[in-house]
Amino acid sequence: MMGPVPRSSNLRTVSAFAIIVAVAFLFEQAAGGTQKSPPVLRNIPDQAVLEGSVSFGGIQPDYIIDKSHPELAVLWEFSRQKRNLPVEQRINAIVRFIREEILPGRDYLDPRYLSTLSKYRQAGREISIGEYASTKAGVCREYALLTHLALKEAGIPNRYVYAKVNTDGLIEDHAFTVVRHNGKLVSVDSYELDYSGRLLEDLTGPKGIRTGSYLAPWGRPVSNNRTVAVLEFHDFPKVWPLAPKMPESSSFVPARRLEARTTSIKIGPELTFTNDEMVNAEWMMSNGDVSAIRPENQQALEKFKIRIQAICKQFGCKVEGQFHLWPDGWRTPEVKVVYPDGWWFIAGLDTSVLEFQAKEMSLGDLSRVKRRIEEHIFETCKDIGLKPRSGVGGGHIHIDLTSAFPEDGKLLRDFIVDYSNHPGLAYGALTMDRGNATPIAKLRPDQKIAFRKVISDFDHGIIKGREQLATELERRVYFRSPAYGEPPQKYMAVNLTRVTRKNVPDSFRTVELRALRAQQSADDLEKLGELFERRINFLKSQPERVPVGSLSPPGSDAEVYSQFRSYVEGPGLDFSRFENLLPEKFRKAGLIDPSKCTVRWLQSILASP
Repeated sequence: MMGPVPRSSNLRTVSAFAIIVAVAFLFEQAAGGTQKSPPVLRNIPDQAVLEGSVSFGGIQPDYIIDKSHPELAVLWEFSRQKRNLPVEQRINAIVRFIREEILPGRDYLDPRYLSTLSKYRQAGREISIGEYASTKAGVCREYALLTHLALKEAGIPNRYVYAKVNTDGLIEDHAFTVVRHNGKLVSVDSYELDYSGRLLEDLTGPKGIRTGSYLAPWGRPVSNNRTVAVLEFHDFPKVWPLAPKMPESSSFVPARRLEARTTSIKIGPELTFTNDEMVNAEWMMSNGDVSAIRPENQQALEKFKIRIQAICKQFGCKVEGQFHLWPDGWRTPEVKVVYPDGWWFIAGLDTSVLEFQAKEMSLGDLSRVKRRIEEHIFETCKDIGLKPRSGVGGGHIHIDLTSAFPEDGKLLRDFIVDYSNHPGLAYGALTMDRGNATPIAKLRPDQKIAFRKVISDFDHGIIKGREQLATELERRVYFRSPAYGEPPQKYMAVNLTRVTRKNVPDSFRTVELRALRAQQSADDLEKLGELFERRINFLKSQPERVPVGSLSPPGSDAEVYSQFRSYVEGPGLDFSRFENLLPEKFRKAGLIDPSKCTVRWLQSILASP
């Protein structure tokens, strides 16, 4: 139970069950001579968010309804095993199991309960209903939620109800569930048993439950004849159903082709090169430093420096030695090369690779220096025995925030959702590094539901602007990475840490795309820049916001191929120009996908020797 707080109107799903119960309730109230509003009946679906009390001065964060939480598997299995029992026995068994096994702690002052609430309140995050099962503690809201979901698993239609009640003079809010049993509307309450097994007609009567009131087989007599009454039904808390409502199609037909770019974005590359010695070096050195400053890396940097100095004598560029200071105190050598036209790049050290960063560029700038990048970086590295390697280092691209995404955040929102709707990009099409560059599809179910809720909050004006959108995604969704360490927010496929960082120059504020394998040439870099620029402009041209899809990983290599092709062809690009970015196995999968590429497959067979 909890103290009453005012709420706005509820977002709820009207069902046949709810209509029948509400009409029946009105008839029963009319017969009983009382006038109370009918109960607001909620069928709370999986992948929904239920409003908590924290936004209104209470202690409970919003709830994530995540039935896949591992701590709840035993409850669902127990409930399904009871389906062949009579209804009364099913209800009794589930109520007892929740009280004794799932949430044995029923005290608002239980340290486990308070600690769990405090943890999520301080983090500003929603909480999965399964977390209460992890701590073995909860109160009426958590009990009613789990009872509502478990009864449905047992095949018993029911609804979640929230009401103001009088329990022996204590006026407070209370949650329970309602079933229709033998033609009557009857409560099921696994938390406060005095309210369980009672007709709504009796609970809402002038004095509530009285001697001789109806008692269902799963109820118990009222303790010490105390007052047990429902005073009124609330139209809160809100429910946000967030499961995808639209069937997804991996074959995408663009609404219209873009005849020209309408926004010119700027990008900053991270090109990486390595060799066997650098890859096989131990990650940790005896003094605690990481392999970024191992002798193998430093020797490769020195070889590059000697080569680029010779090149700069011909092209007039300057070679400067400097150091990079890492956030945790490492100090590693770098080589900065500055050209007469102002363009520059830096060669530095990272784990197992030489990493090259360059001055941010528009696609026009990139076209102008493309040959320079190919000859002075790619070919020079090749000459000293270094090459890009898939799975080592990566080829991250930074998209300049200011040039690409307006401050209102709508285009950034669509770009992130659209990218997440094409998980095949990070599941092999452009990389397979799901630890260092985790896509939404790889996150836990509660994180995916939180992602939907953040996007919903943005669409309803609760979250405003690109900075707040990025902040909420980092806080409520990116709080855990499945493989890499701290900070987890960095190791996401779409990294927003440079959007949320304070007191930095605009040139530092970028959206980093990490789910990219190391580019093999300057031509690959140019293609990726063109792809993301055209996709951003395509999204900008759409009249509606991009809906959130299933957020599920692709189920096959053919699906990876199809999603990448959709991403390329959506803005009107010629897929044949970009197909070489795909690893061979995905190209082959696309050839034999009968639903999309039969003609192309036959043509390939006929053309082969």
